[in-house]
Amino acid sequence: MIVVESYADWKNAVQIMHSKLCAVRVFLSKEGREYMDVLSTLYNLASCHRTANELLQRVEDRADLDRNTVERLLSSYAEIPLYTLRNVAEKEANRAQGG
Repeated sequence: MIVVESYADWKNAVQIMHSKLCAVRVFLSKEGREYMDVLSTLYNLASCHRTANELLQRVEDRADLDRNTVERLLSSYAEIPLYTLRNVAEKEANRAQGG
């Protein structure tokens, strides 16, 4: 189990899970490959944003994302990573307000 307390932790957790799936990709089912693709998409998007709030805003807006990226973000495999990202974004916002 990976504990996620910050945006850096979140990015690290996504990257670790993606790496683990890549290591066994030839054995993955269609669903496993879909999960790997979702994690890859999230990590690639995260590399362009400095904070969880920035990434979350981009993910939720989806205006400038291609169809494949949007499909991956709407996948059930994205639910837990995005839920965790929302929690991290909330913690960031609380810290920014002094809480």
